[in-house]
Order: sequence, then structure tokens, then C-alpha cells
Amino acid sequence: MEIYEAVATLRKDKNIKIEEAIGNSMSRASFNRYINGKTDLYTSHFLELLEKLHVSLEEIEFMCNGYTDNVEKQLMKELKHAFEDQNIHELNFILQHCRNEYALDKNVLYSHLASLTEVLLARLEHKNIDLKENELYKYLVKTETWTRYELVMFNNSMFYFDAEALKQILPKAINKLAYYKEINPYANEGFRLLINAIIAFISKNEIHQALIYIRILEKHPLNEDQAYEALLQKFLIGVKLILIDDSKGDEVVNDCIQAMQFLNMEKMASMSTGLIEHILENKQKNQPQ
Repeated sequence: MEIYEAVATLRKDKNIKIEEAIGNSMSRASFNRYINGKTDLYTSHFLELLEKLHVSLEEIEFMCNGYTDNVEKQLMKELKHAFEDQNIHELNFILQHCRNEYALDKNVLYSHLASLTEVLLARLEHKNIDLKENELYKYLVKTETWTRYELVMFNNSMFYFDAEALKQILPKAINKLAYYKEINPYANEGFRLLINAIIAFISKNEIHQALIYIRILEKHPLNEDQAYEALLQKFLIGVKLILIDDSKGDEVVNDCIQAMQFLNMEKMASMSTGLIEHILENKQKNQPQ
């Protein structure tokens, strides 16, 4: 379905009169030419039309894709599943696909996804890569204005970035999030960004940096319907207590892990248990002999 067809369908299905949809932004004749695929609209007119139809551009795109995700979201899901399943064969297939697509039309999305896949493969195969030559890393370092695209790419690649790279990029990402905190998708991505940053710093034994971002996370406001986020927030507050040798930390993290298990969040419970084991092992190593 083309966008103009989706617009025409939505107007009819919502029983919105043409006069109500177009307002003063265009003539009825212009609107009819548009929905018949005979002309395009000025950007300002198109955005005003979407507003009058009470629909977002993302919803229109979803509708035009036959109510399925766009290419970016589909590939990100495939990457996520392949990485979680440690399916190196599938990751190599995705890598070659992205390289082929980029060679065809130079769409930078495929270059970035190929770079992300290289990062994930390196993690699974315990190989080193030169981040300074990674196209996604170079893009994130140079980009000053971050939108959800950059946040998603960074969120999915930060675990391979070294501590210095994280320290360089993360403050910029956190700063940009402040502008988008009222937009739900950005807010969710921002919370996930903080969670991943904390875990990444702990895994790299950068405890001071982890504590900095846990304190930021503690101040992150949550609604009552954000139970998943609240559970993770509580868990990492417990992690902070363990890191600063507060005896209450064990009880907090154990309660959270039990809640995860009760809710059948097995992967989350396993990852959380692994994180605590990593912390305790390092604390034991650092104890004076």
C-alpha cells in the first residue's frame, strides 16, 4: 500500500470529512489529486494532514508495510535473536546480506547494521576488532544530534566498546535524551540506555562509572504501569548497595531475582544472577590477602 492510499483509507475509515482533514492547508482538488497518486504534497501540508487524521508518520509507515515492521526493525530483531541464540552462522548471513544491500544503493543503514553485526560476532567469537575503523563507531562519535536511531544503534553495540569509548559517547547520548523525555519511544530507549551502560561498566570493572549512572537511574521517574522498568531499577539499586558494601544489597537483589523467576523472566533472572556473581568474584579478588 502506498502512503496516499493509506491516507485515503484512514480518512474514510475514521469518518472524517474531507473539509475537516484538509482544513485551510490545501484545496479539495489538490487533496483528491494526492489520494489518487497524481501529485505529492508539501511537507508542511502532509504533516498537517496527518495531524487532522490523528495518526503518526510511524503508524502510516506500519500500515503501508502491511502491518509489519520496517526493514530496520526486522533486521534488528533478527540480529537480537541470532545474538541471544549465539547463532554465528545466522549472524554471518545477516552480515553478508547487509554488505550486499549497501553495495546496491549505498543506504548507510546497511553499513551501520553490518558494523553492528561485526561487533556482535566479535563478542561471540572472543575476537578483537579495531573500533576506530568500525563505521558505526565512527558515525556515533561524529554525530551531534541524536534521535532514536542513534540510541538504538548505541544500545546494541555499547557492550563491545571499551571503557574510554563509552565515557566519550555516553554523556552525549544522555544529554540528548533530555530533549525527548516526553516522547514515549525515546523515554523507553533512554531507560534501556542507562541499564545497558551500568551493566557494561560493571562488566569492564569500571565500578566508579557504574555507580555514577546507577545514581542517575535512581532519579529516573517511572509510572506505576512500568513494572518491568521498576524491577530493573530496584535490582540495580541493590547492586549499588553491594558495590558500596551495604549489607541490605543482598536482600534487595535476591528479592528482585525471585520476582523475575516468579514472572518467568528466565533470561533476565539468569543475566542478573551472572552479574551478581561477577561482582562478588571481583570483590573477592580485590580483597587484601
